[in-house]
Formats: sequence, structure tokens, C-alpha cells
Amino acid sequence: MIRPDSPGLLFRTGAVLLALGLVSSWAVAQTNPTPQGKDSAKKAAKGAEKAKSPKNQPLTRDQAARRYREGLAQEKAGNHRAAHNSFLEAGEAGDGPAQKRLAEIYDRGNSAVKRDYQTALHWYEKARAQGIEVPKPLPPIKGR
Repeated sequence: MIRPDSPGLLFRTGAVLLALGLVSSWAVAQTNPTPQGKDSAKKAAKGAEKAKSPKNQPLTRDQAARRYREGLAQEKAGNHRAAHNSFLEAGEAGDGPAQKRLAEIYDRGNSAVKRDYQTALHWYEKARAQGIEVPKPLPPIKGR
């Protein structure tokens, strides 16, 4: 009879597991153990800092208005992607003019954003809810 702690049983069990393909990930984990201690503590601390970072916090009204103005300046300078990002941050924070500008961008499209009528309508509705005057859509043309 083979004792449970004998090398023969370990070899037979390992051979069966290897044949089944079940031991490969275990073997890799044994040869390349994950770093413990300082490295994992540093990673956890970075994750906690990221969660507390200002980017993950909603903007105040003043910050949203400032981001809208930054978007206008970036748009004037021709940096459409940065302008879109600024308008998006401000619009998501509830800034009405930024929401209207986002709607106009999606309505026409530009070098950073493809034309998307559904998204344009979404932002027009949000701007309208903020009290921003938004032009009514044109009626459909008869005969077409």
C-alpha cells in the first residue's frame, strides 16, 4: 500500500493532473510566485489614491462653467478632441451651455466626433431641461 506522503503517490497524482492539463497553471504559479509585501501594498495604495482623485469626483457648478470656457478656448484653437472632453465633463456636471454645445457638436460632427443624432437629441433635451433655449427641429419636407 502507498502512503499518502510517499513520493510515488505524488508522482502518480502529478502525472494524472498533467495528463488532464490541470496542473499547468499551478506549475506556473509555483515557478513565478506573485510579489507579496511592499509591491502589493504599493499597488493597493495607488488604487485607493485613484479612487479619491479629483477626476472621479463630480464637478461643482463653478468648475463646470470653467471647463465649458476652457472648451470654447480649445475649440477656437482648433483642438476639437480636448474641447469635446471639456464640454463632456461640464455637460455631465449639469452645465446647460456645455450640454447645448455638445448637442451641436453631435448634430454636425467634427474632426473628433462623428455625427450622431441620437446623442445630439439626448444633449439637447438635457440643455432644454436646464432652461437653455434650444431651436426646435425643422419639420419634415413633404413629398420626400
